[in-house]
Amino acid sequence: MAPLTWMIYGANGYTGSRIAEKAAKLGYTPILAGRKQQALHQLSQKTGCAYRVFDLKDHKTVQRMIQDVDVLLNCAGPFVYTTPTLLAACLLSGTHYLDITGEIAVIEYCARNHQQALSKDILICPGIGFDVVPTDHLAKALHDQLPDAQQLHLAFSSTSPLSPGTSKTLLLGLKESPQVRKNGAIQPLGADDVPKRHIDFGNGFTESMAISWGDVSSAWYTTKIPNIRVFIPIPKGLETQINGLQRFRPLLQSALVQKLAGYWIDFKIQGPSDFELTQKQTCVWGEVRNANNCCLSASFNVPNGYQLTIATACTYCEWLLAQENAGSGFKTPTQAFPAALFWNIPGVGSLEWQGLDQNKHHSL
Repeated sequence: MAPLTWMIYGANGYTGSRIAEKAAKLGYTPILAGRKQQALHQLSQKTGCAYRVFDLKDHKTVQRMIQDVDVLLNCAGPFVYTTPTLLAACLLSGTHYLDITGEIAVIEYCARNHQQALSKDILICPGIGFDVVPTDHLAKALHDQLPDAQQLHLAFSSTSPLSPGTSKTLLLGLKESPQVRKNGAIQPLGADDVPKRHIDFGNGFTESMAISWGDVSSAWYTTKIPNIRVFIPIPKGLETQINGLQRFRPLLQSALVQKLAGYWIDFKIQGPSDFELTQKQTCVWGEVRNANNCCLSASFNVPNGYQLTIATACTYCEWLLAQENAGSGFKTPTQAFPAALFWNIPGVGSLEWQGLDQNKHHSL
């Protein structure tokens, strides 16, 4: 059987280029793809990988460019703009679709294509980066210990700078109200109704606020817990800045404003340095609670979010390329890939539990 081929779309971006470099060091030669000829040519020279230049405006061109590709890894965000076209092409060509999104709407869109993916015998698995792999594994571990949980809270704390792509996604998210899952349904919150709570990330309790994050979608498919919220710590001044931006929400909904802001992000934001990639760790925390108010929480450390995304993307693509039958349909990362792939990644720590008998719990 001929070796499977894979493509990284958005390989010219901050995260995509680093995934490509890591893959090349591991001996793989993914096809590099994206919109920027010069950046792709330079990356091709550096990695020895072939490249293809195309945007997503013409569906026939996209279809032709991925027709011979077995696995597509989409690294081009905001994914709400890129996923529909790329996924449609994957369904036509029988190509497995993976991405590194943390966007609720994108994960929900992928889930709605479950039956089509089954009929085409392809895997659809969004969120195989920091968004949402570590939190998805934590959600599953918590649910395994408290199967009747009715509430799931997840959180993470990181001091890492943002990449241009993540910054654009966050800017896009400011157009809408924060979202949570309530009684099984995703619901927006009012600007004055954003939940807060104090969470211990290992250095004492920190006030944290709810945000729209991919797990509001993905964790429900993984666990079926009906009430889900995701939190991040509130740095000094952040809440005031966010509240101030809410007044400009109608302006942020303008396509022109979003486009101009995107140009500013590309010019100003570079993403984490190599030092920050290796030194800035992230703490991931989660809590489940059932109807009887039985509560269980756990936390663990992982590498810098971008560093982890590079590792999980390469690890999962490597595993998928080696499988004769990788499964099909829409799946979350914990459903699609063996748990050991994640827990054996260097820098991923062990779970630290609170609220259960340690003697009854096996080490992950």
